[in-house]
Amino acid sequence: MQRFLCHGGTTTITVSGTGGTTPYSGDGTFTVGTGTYSYTITDAHGCSATQSITVSEPTTLVATCSVVSNVSCNGASNGSASVSGSGGTSPYSGEGTFTGLSAGTYTYTVTDANGCTATCTATISEPAVLVATCSVVSNVSCTGGSNGSASVSATGGTAPYSGTGTFTGLAAGTYSYTVTDAHGCTANCSVTITEPSESGFRGPFKRHVAGGPSGLRGSCPRVHESEFGNRPVEITRTAPCPFRTRPATVA
Repeated sequence: MQRFLCHGGTTTITVSGTGGTTPYSGDGTFTVGTGTYSYTITDAHGCSATQSITVSEPTTLVATCSVVSNVSCNGASNGSASVSGSGGTSPYSGEGTFTGLSAGTYTYTVTDANGCTATCTATISEPAVLVATCSVVSNVSCTGGSNGSASVSATGGTAPYSGTGTFTGLAAGTYSYTVTDAHGCTANCSVTITEPSESGFRGPFKRHVAGGPSGLRGSCPRVHESEFGNRPVEITRTAPCPFRTRPATVA
C-alpha cells in the first residue's frame, strides 16, 4: 500500500516484471490518485502475472479561525483570535491564540506533520467612535443664581453609557463631563452656563414715582425706598429679579 502525504494529491507507481522471458509488456510508471489499482505484466511467451496496489491519503487538513474578542474601544489594539487545525497528519504548527489585534482581517496558515498547509481568516471589528455631547438646557436666570442646567448624551461606543443625563443647580461657568461606555471607553465634552449682567438703577429718572417728582420702572415686583434730598422715593421694578441701587439723581 502507498499513502499520499497530503489529501488530494497524486503519486507515481512503477510496475516491473522479473522472471519469465523478456521482453515484458504492461510494465512502466503510472501516475495515480487514491484507490486500488491492478497491473498485469506479460512476458514474451504470453505468460502473465498480476499485482494490485492500494493508494490511500490522509483526511483533508482544515484550519479553523475564530474571533476570541473584538476591539473594545475605537482605535485600540486589544482584539484576539484563535487558530486550530484538524485532519491531515498531526501535530500541527501555526495553531494558538493571537492577541494585540486592531480592527481588520487576518489570515493564518496551519501546517501539518507532512508539510501540508491550510489557511483561514478572522475579522476583528471595533465599535464606532464614542462621542459625548453637552448642551445648555437653561442658563442662570438672575445674576449670582445657580439654577442653570445642562444635558449630556452619548453616541457610538458600546451602550449602555454612564455619565449621561441632565445636570441642574449650576451657577455661571464652564463645566466638563465624562461619558463612559460599557467597555470602559471614555469621551469628554464641556458646556458653558451664562448669567445676565447685574441689575441696577442710574438716574436721572424720567417718570413720576410715588413720593417724588421723578420715577423709574425697573424689573422686579419689590419696593425699595431711598432718600433723595430728604424726600422718600418709592422705586418699583416689574420682573422677578433682585437688584441693587446705585447713587442716582432725581431730576
